[in-house]
Amino acid sequence: MDDESIYDFTARRFSPVVAERLLDPMASGIFGGDIHKLSIAACFPMLVDMEQKHGSVVRGMLLGGSSGADDTLLDGSMKSAFVKQHEKAVSVSFTDGMSVLMQALEDSVTSDPMAEIQLNTKVTRLQVAHPSASAWSTQTFTVESQDAKSGELLEPIQASHVFSTIPACYLAPAVQDSVPGLAQALREIKFVDMGMVHVGYNEKVLPSDGFGYLVPSSEGEKVLGVVFDSNTFPMQNGGDGMQTRLSVMSGGAHFPEVASLPEGELERNALDALKRHLGITRTPDYVRAMALTNGIPQYHVGFPQTLQRIEQQAARNAPGLFLGGNSFYGVGLADCVTRSKQLALDFAKNPVYTVSNSGGAFRKGVFHTSSKAASTSSTLSNQNPAEGSVLVSGSERVKFHRRPVLPHLQAEPPEVLLAPAYAGPTSPVKRRRESGHASSAVAADVIEGGTRSVGIQTVYRDSEAQTDPYTPDYTIQKTATGAIPEIAGLAGLSHARGQLPVGQAELELLDRNRKKRAFEASLPPMTDEASFLLRKAMLEAQETREWSYREAEIDAFHAQRIALLEQALVEREKETAFLAEQRLEALRQRLLHEKENALERIQQERVAALRKLTKKRAQQQQERGHGASRPDRGRDIIGEYADFGSQVYAPVTRDGKAGKVEVRELGIGKPQFLQLDALRELESALPARLLVPSAGNYKPREKSGRTAKERKQAAVEAHLLKMESIIKKGKEQQKSSDENGASVSAGQPSPSPASPASPTSRRASAKHQQPLVRPPTPEYALAHAVETQEHDVADAVRLLQKLLRGRAVQNMMFEGKERRSELIAELRAADEQLALQRRHQATILRRGGAEATERVAEAARTRAEGEVVSEMLDFLSKELSRSREVAKMRAFVTSAAEQRRVREVEEGGRRQAEDLLREREDEVFRRVTLVHQETARDFVADVLDDVTLEQAQSQALRELHVRSAGVDGIVLQLESALDSDETVVRELVASFLLPHVQRQHVRRQVAQEQKKYVTAAHALLVEVAAGMSQPTSKPSRSPEDEDEAA
Repeated sequence: MDDESIYDFTARRFSPVVAERLLDPMASGIFGGDIHKLSIAACFPMLVDMEQKHGSVVRGMLLGGSSGADDTLLDGSMKSAFVKQHEKAVSVSFTDGMSVLMQALEDSVTSDPMAEIQLNTKVTRLQVAHPSASAWSTQTFTVESQDAKSGELLEPIQASHVFSTIPACYLAPAVQDSVPGLAQALREIKFVDMGMVHVGYNEKVLPSDGFGYLVPSSEGEKVLGVVFDSNTFPMQNGGDGMQTRLSVMSGGAHFPEVASLPEGELERNALDALKRHLGITRTPDYVRAMALTNGIPQYHVGFPQTLQRIEQQAARNAPGLFLGGNSFYGVGLADCVTRSKQLALDFAKNPVYTVSNSGGAFRKGVFHTSSKAASTSSTLSNQNPAEGSVLVSGSERVKFHRRPVLPHLQAEPPEVLLAPAYAGPTSPVKRRRESGHASSAVAADVIEGGTRSVGIQTVYRDSEAQTDPYTPDYTIQKTATGAIPEIAGLAGLSHARGQLPVGQAELELLDRNRKKRAFEASLPPMTDEASFLLRKAMLEAQETREWSYREAEIDAFHAQRIALLEQALVEREKETAFLAEQRLEALRQRLLHEKENALERIQQERVAALRKLTKKRAQQQQERGHGASRPDRGRDIIGEYADFGSQVYAPVTRDGKAGKVEVRELGIGKPQFLQLDALRELESALPARLLVPSAGNYKPREKSGRTAKERKQAAVEAHLLKMESIIKKGKEQQKSSDENGASVSAGQPSPSPASPASPTSRRASAKHQQPLVRPPTPEYALAHAVETQEHDVADAVRLLQKLLRGRAVQNMMFEGKERRSELIAELRAADEQLALQRRHQATILRRGGAEATERVAEAARTRAEGEVVSEMLDFLSKELSRSREVAKMRAFVTSAAEQRRVREVEEGGRRQAEDLLREREDEVFRRVTLVHQETARDFVADVLDDVTLEQAQSQALRELHVRSAGVDGIVLQLESALDSDETVVRELVASFLLPHVQRQHVRRQVAQEQKKYVTAAHALLVEVAAGMSQPTSKPSRSPEDEDEAA
């Protein structure tokens, strides 16, 4: 996954407002940088992990909880109660300040007599001496330094390992000469200057009890934030009398010139910010300003890749160089401490069985292998089991329970080989006596007996417990050579690790162990110097082979993990693509369904409208008298459904949408509908008369023109025929009306005596009354004359039409000839060219000669080349068109994906805003509830105090009356003998009145203190209500919010 900035990540997951108002001040306060340039993977890796694991940052915060592994430190020990209680603290300090940590480190280092601390020393050069060809030689470093004050060069220091915690900007010039690649990678890490101003007051001047506040860069301030040290660490207030201590931070990426400002300017900027932000106008009693050059490293976008190159360069060119500090694995104190402890554990553990974190992966954790030797270890020859150690139910049973895996601080280097203990043959009695000193009597009895059957009752089923083959307890007889049987090498194989049943890898392991035992047997004895040197050379070569095997094994594991990761990514991409296709298909189906429904609705409305128009037209024609002789009987619905040849079952497609009746509803089942043999059998079973179509009602379809011109001509002819029929019908109606008028004038009775006299009124009345007119009586002579005249006219018209059509055809042929004149000329030219070629060929054949034959061959080759080139150009043109279409489709898909991502981001932002609003309302409701609860609690406490006081006063008065009644005589005697009335009154006043007044005074003080909290709660409620009524204004930040922001 590509790295991105904090702003891009927050704007993509939440909104730009959240990035500018929440993440910007947080990143400025922690890293002092610009969120547009800082890497989200390096600065806040937890957010990236939540997004990758849960698909959402908010879901990751809700679902991601602390695991049990968080209670374990790096060295395997458990966290103490103090660490568990304070591990989530925002800031950490000590009662006497952070100098306590420096002093403790100095004391811990100086307690070692071999350690030395050089102060005021600047490292100028780190020279790396590469090892020689010998496998036993180690890396050598030369550290050159000088006195920071006097500039005097100090004595160089020779070391095999170097731990560097200085900033990357100072380490780069030191390793420039020896490791230039590492120096170039270190220079990619940039730093920013920081300014810090400490302000102190002898009295409390802060308006609220909070952690402090951070200032977004959009405000244009010169300060990054203010930390209320007196509230954060109140245990440090009593030392110097300061009641209010503030730390003003400035500088960073938004104010880079802070290092060049004088201290007075820094102090004025800090006091001006306190005055404008907190309203503190009082002159401080203590002010101290300081500027830090290259204070905080900037984890830029792409920082994980930069760190990977740094680790690779250090591992390749300077294997003994370990990097720490705040330049690589975190800018905080806790990150530096964690990294230092990791380096210490890596160096203290045995490097043979410790996987270093210099592999290039950007991570803060270090993986240490278990101290239990794996079955693939190369030290099978030194694993001599002690007698009695395999007795699980004997005296060694405690060894088979949980034991702490502690690091071996005094591990032996690989080049040190321990000589095997050779023991001669001993008697069984002596062996039992020797084993009796090391084990209990039970173990001795077991060894003396040889074997012992042990049964254990378990709660597991056989299918759950029997995962590995059963191996009984065994003892190995000691020999002079200390050899172990080969079968003992199979004891480490287990089904849980995938080693059973035995595969190719296990067989290779056994073969490797055999070769190793053969090699150990072939080693020469260390009797003389030549044998010792030969033995050392053979062991060095064997160790080189072992290291190569280990490296190959680790590379194979890494390749397997990478393959699994790639497979998981491919599967995730396939799943994402499948889900996208499913969503697109669902959307397409939904839109298609909506389209079909809309078309069906429109078709139904169209059919209904046409049916209404047809019905209305028929009604109007009937009203006008055109269809009175044959009234419309309407639609015979029963007859249509009874006739399977009607349009109900076989609708005409040209009339509109087909019916909803499917073929399956007419009795034809699935086998007959899908199988060809069943259809043939059905066709053979039908009568022959049903297979012959009836041509009685068949009307052939009129042929339409093939070209647009022919179709236009046909439309014109159809219009002419229609107009001709209309004119002819009008003439016939006029003729019939004239004949009817003549008959009426000759004395025929009127159809209605009340009809009007005028022709206009007669037509109107006829139109309204719709009379039935008797058809005229035909006369042969008149009809013959009219028919003859009509035939003559028709012949004349037909002749005219033929002439017009012939002329039209001639015009069309002439126009076609003119339009295709170029093609005709081309065809003629081709024919002429062909005839010319034939004549030319005949001339050539007649003349003969080599030159003519060569020209013919050249012409043939040219023609063949032209065909090939033309085909190639045609293919390339089509391929170009296809590539353009593919590019357009890809661009369309990309734009659609981008639009979908933008919509998802917007929807996520809206949901986030709704969640924030809901959380704000919940917080307001919780605080209001707390105020009510505190009020009720205070009221109950006041009532209890008043009742207690009244009961105490009444009890005191009763005791006073009782005692005064009993001692009146004594008091009178004392008054007469010793005291006067004034003395008695003074004592009474001192005993009763003054304590009562003092109690009232204390009660008023308590009421005033409670009134302060009530006033603060009321002010908070008013402020929250004002913030809810004005969402655009900047809400006041509560102490809890300040703690969360910090």
